[in-house]
Amino acid sequence: MHLQEENEGYVHLVETLKNLQASPSPEKMKNLEMTGEYKAFMASYDVFCDATRSGKHGVNAQFWRHYIDMVDMYMLFSRAVRTNDVDLFIFMLGEMIGIFFAANRQNYSRYMCLYYLRLLNMDITHPGIKQQLEQGGLSVRLSSNSFARQPVDQALESKINADAASRHTGITAFHQSQGATRRWTVTRSARSTIGSGKMSSFRNALRILLGLTNQ
Repeated sequence: MHLQEENEGYVHLVETLKNLQASPSPEKMKNLEMTGEYKAFMASYDVFCDATRSGKHGVNAQFWRHYIDMVDMYMLFSRAVRTNDVDLFIFMLGEMIGIFFAANRQNYSRYMCLYYLRLLNMDITHPGIKQQLEQGGLSVRLSSNSFARQPVDQALESKINADAASRHTGITAFHQSQGATRRWTVTRSARSTIGSGKMSSFRNALRILLGLTNQ
């Protein structure tokens, strides 16, 4: 709607956006962002969004503007995890704190403040830890897809813990036997290492079979 209202003043920009939609590329988008017309339009759009947040365009529009803001916030936070972007992860934590305060989520709002403060000061309190996080310590990747990383605890829940709870391979299959339970506990780490090695070998063999070794 806003784009239609401003259409007369941004005719060239609208055509450029349509061409970009037809043949998208990072270079074209970067060049577009450097133009004065694009910057002026985005500044006008920011003013429009701020007016919508304050209720100038009605309660319904205000509600959906806040909803869009929270979706954008989640998408950026998810991107930070999926790409192991530590700086974006820390920034989005700070942005989300206010949402938990507004929603009266006491535990999240209290402990996220402490968590956020510790992350901001980790270069002072724990020198070198940020470099380890940037090298893959924030999230883990179980495939070759560069946008498929996930939090460590989620990976544990979906893989290791799920396997441990399985009726066929997990402890529930023999939990009534004390001796079997002890043997399973002692050898669990060794079996996990063997299983991970077999999965890695299988993936490598599959990549060779599909001709993906150079990708």
